[in-house]
Amino acid sequence: EEDNNSNPVDQPEICERIYEGDIVNPSIEELQMFFDSGYCEVRGRVFINNDEITDLSLLSNLDYVSGNFYISECANLISLEGSQDLDSVGGSFGITNNNQLIEMDNAFESLRAVSDSFKIESNTLLRTIDGFRALKKIDGKLVISGLEVRAIRGFSNLKKVSNFFSVQAKKLSELNAFRDLELVGADFGIVKSDSLRAINNFNALKSVGGNFIIELNLGLNLIDGFKNLEYVGDTLKISNANLVSIDGFNSLESIYMVLEVIDNNALTDLDWVSNLSFVGQDIRIMYNTSLHDLCGLKYIITNGIVGDNIIIFENGFNPSPVTIASGNCSN
Repeated sequence: EEDNNSNPVDQPEICERIYEGDIVNPSIEELQMFFDSGYCEVRGRVFINNDEITDLSLLSNLDYVSGNFYISECANLISLEGSQDLDSVGGSFGITNNNQLIEMDNAFESLRAVSDSFKIESNTLLRTIDGFRALKKIDGKLVISGLEVRAIRGFSNLKKVSNFFSVQAKKLSELNAFRDLELVGADFGIVKSDSLRAINNFNALKSVGGNFIIELNLGLNLIDGFKNLEYVGDTLKISNANLVSIDGFNSLESIYMVLEVIDNNALTDLDWVSNLSFVGQDIRIMYNTSLHDLCGLKYIITNGIVGDNIIIFENGFNPSPVTIASGNCSN
């Protein structure tokens, strides 16, 4: 049976053993036969849900999958050993609901392209995600979440996520990844990652096509990154109760909809928006109780364009736009 919805991807090497059809919920015996037959390409979907496998060694010959590739609900999977040769996935990619998987070390290091969504989520005990260093593009959304995830490393060549980008992990303390990411086609979000103290990368990111959201990260103290971000296609929202300093966004010029800086009780200044020249709708600066320096807004008020209202309310200092334009923008 062939997968008529397959999406071919570039293949740098010739595969001589091709499996035509889907591999869905195979038994351990069927996986062993697949391995012994030396298949390196599946023209169809691969969906592994098997409680007997402990690693991916029976998929270690696999280079290409034309459809979706999912490893899900494998109750005894403890290692992704065997994933090292997979080069491209023509559909979605997912590692989900594998409740004994604790570490993803050097995972899928040959994977270059995913032609739809990419998900790592609902792996109950997963603490470390480390790998995917050859991955260059995801032509869909990227979702990483997990109750126990502490560290995300790798993804060092990923340049493009065509849909939205979402990281949500309550215990995440290390986000050492995505340093070459240049484009997110829809929303960008880092939310509810309470153990994250600093976001200090994403300096290659130039454009976000939808909302840009960093919010509800209760431990976040510092944002030092996004130094080449020029454009946000919807709303930019920063809302983190213990955020002290933002040092970045040096190239940010245009927000198509709304700028929201709300409920950042430790934030003291808005210098990071000093090059902003266009906001299509409102600027909303509210409930930032330590905010006493709003001089970062002076340029856009005097020389830029704000489509609707400038709302400054319940901050440490609340000058009017006219007062900011006159230079009386801090106390």
